[in-house]
Order: sequence, then C-alpha cells, then structure tokens
Amino acid sequence: MARLTGLLSAGFLSAAVSLQLLLAGAVGLVSETAIAGPASAAATPVEPDGIAKMLTGKFVGDGVFVDHSSGAKRGIKLDILGTLEGDKLTLVEDTAFSDGEKQHKVWVFTKASAGEWIGRRSDVIGEARVSQNGSNVKMSYKAHVLKDGKTWDLKFNEAYEIKSPDLIISKTEVSYLFLTVGVADLTIRRAGK
Repeated sequence: MARLTGLLSAGFLSAAVSLQLLLAGAVGLVSETAIAGPASAAATPVEPDGIAKMLTGKFVGDGVFVDHSSGAKRGIKLDILGTLEGDKLTLVEDTAFSDGEKQHKVWVFTKASAGEWIGRRSDVIGEARVSQNGSNVKMSYKAHVLKDGKTWDLKFNEAYEIKSPDLIISKTEVSYLFLTVGVADLTIRRAGK
C-alpha cells in the first residue's frame, strides 16, 4: 500500500486529469461502477449531439486530487483545446500540478450514436465509452500509469455536470483493484468567462 500511496502522490493523477479534462469537455463514460454525479437541479439541459459542439474552443480548469490513504492534496491547473471535425472530437489537454509536474495528453472521441461517444488516448487500456443523459455525463476506463519504473493499471470513474455552456463540474474516483485510492474534483470554464 505504501508503494500505491507514493504512486498517488507522485503523479498517477495525470491519467485522471486527462479524463477529467475530457469530461471537462463534458464527455463521460458509463460503467458498472460509475460514481453518482452532482445534483442536476441547476444544470443546463444539453441535447445529446450538442455536447461535442459545446466542447469546441479553449477551456481552463482548476481543482484538487485527494489521496485517500494519506489525505495528501495535489493542486491541478489545466488548459484544454477542443476541435470538432464531423463526428470526431479532439481534446488536447495540458496539465500542471502543484508539485511542478506537467503533462500533455490528447483524447480523440468518435461518435457511436446519439449521446454516446468512444474515446481513445495513448495510455488508456481499450476504449473509454462516454454516455450523456441530459446535463450529466459519465465515463469509465482503465489507464496505464507509470511510477518509479512500474506500470499500474488504474480505473477511473468520472461524473460531469454541465452547469452552463461555459461551466462544467467534474468528480473522478480513482481505484486500484477494488480499492478507492483517491478522488479529484475539478471546475472547468470556457476561457475568458
């Protein structure tokens, strides 16, 4: 467990942030263990095919990752650029962590059906399936996370709520095997808003 704690505090969060960035784009995947998203009372309704158009342009975000085993917190700042070409949404994410680590990730999402997308990224195992229900988006996937020369396969369950076309709230639960190892909360805004 100490090795896992080091993994969390040293930077495995990059995979979580990338997904959150994707979610920051408000795209989420449904899984059998997806976490519940925030209450949607004040959320903005979004048409199933409107989410990709809404995620085009520049976004900025900030938040925190909390390691469940130690209680340590790691600040997150991110910049996202979304482009849409036909049924393909690309999200380029640049993340800076409070400990100085920086990451660059690229998500490519392809429309599967109304309100559903398939996401791919170089460190994701298989595919991320994204599902939208009104203003709520869910995404779940596994990703390879490298720490101290060892690769860990971590599961990410993300829940996003679209508060407005310019504001998205996300919560990501990260687990190893069946244990929750941390949670990240992000607020993502359209740049300049």
